[in-house]
Parts: sequence; C-alpha cells; structure tokens
Amino acid sequence: MEKKYYTTKAENVTDADIKTNPLDLLNNVPLLTQDCEFSDIYEVDIKSKEVISKLTLRDFINDGIEVVKRETSYNNSSGNGAQIGSSGNDARIGSSGNGAQIGSSG
Repeated sequence: MEKKYYTTKAENVTDADIKTNPLDLLNNVPLLTQDCEFSDIYEVDIKSKEVISKLTLRDFINDGIEVVKRETSYNNSSGNGAQIGSSGNDARIGSSGNGAQIGSSG
C-alpha cells in the first residue's frame, strides 16, 4: 500500500492540515457530527494539496488499520536487531500495571 495523506479541509489545505494516519485527524474533529454523520475526511495529493476523494467511514477504518499494520510491521521488537524507540515532540515509551516491562536485549 502506498502512503496516503489525509485532511479534514476540502479547500486551502496547508502542510499543517495534512496527516499520514487518518486516525490522527480525530484529534481535530469528532468521528461523528452532532447529526451522527461521519465527519468530512479527505485524501489529498501531497504535492498539489488538492483533494483526491472524500473518505467513507469504511475507507477511514480500512486506511487506519493499514497504517497501523504498516507501522507495527516495521517495528520489530524481538530477535536480532530488535529496537525500541521514540522520537519527536513529547515522544514517550511507557509501561504501566502489574508486571509491566519494556526491554531490549541483543
């Protein structure tokens, strides 16, 4: 699956409006409007900032799952070359609860 880009704006899209994970847009808009309609979420072309298509709820869920699968398949956490990492503003790695652990050994 090639990388897709998402926004909640139909016009005047800026780099700050664009996310690579559609689930990240839920920080800006609710999943459903007050009328219980799916919020307007669009796939955009990263170069032109133009809307390619409006996502249906099904598209939104499928694309969100694909992003999670892609991101977790590259984050090998066991075996040779295992790594645990976090980067960016306010990046954190955490574990809580009885017997919670985070570890890496090589």
